Amino acid sequence: MIFIGYLDLVLFALCAFTVVYLLIYAIAATVKRTDKYSESRIKHRFAILIPAYKDDEYVFYAIRSFLQQDYPIDCFDIIVISDHLKSETNRQLAQLPIILLKANFKKSSKTKSIKAAMSQLADSQYDIALLMNADNVVEKNFLNEINNTYASGSNAIQSHRIH
Repeated sequence: MIFIGYLDLVLFALCAFTVVYLLIYAIAATVKRTDKYSESRIKHRFAILIPAYKDDEYVFYAIRSFLQQDYPIDCFDIIVISDHLKSETNRQLAQLPIILLKANFKKSSKTKSIKAAMSQLADSQYDIALLMNADNVVEKNFLNEINNTYASGSNAIQSHRIH
């Protein structure tokens, strides 16, 4: 009987430790992060790659959010990879100050679209390549924040959706 009591106590301690461990990390995750990087004096060149597979409805919102950036317009190019977009959508995209690449893969994938776009870019033309979805809308300071983070020494940066 004493053995079962000790075994019960050990199992309870293991479960309690697991619960407390997860609770601590859950509480820590609710604390707002204030990662701020110092303002970079250099404005790096961006290639903003937006693969758009049948995203006729959303791609214009994404493009508009990048065109409204508080970042020098000559320091970034918006490159839309049109994969199975409607002809009318392609005509409207061609009117915008973007680079429009057309792809028509039999089996489409984001990877194929990105590889196709990257193969057409010069190696030294851009400092940073941003991979976005066609339905991503960003805040006006997005490119400044990415630029500051990159200038601080980060080689890979991952953003996330907040809405």
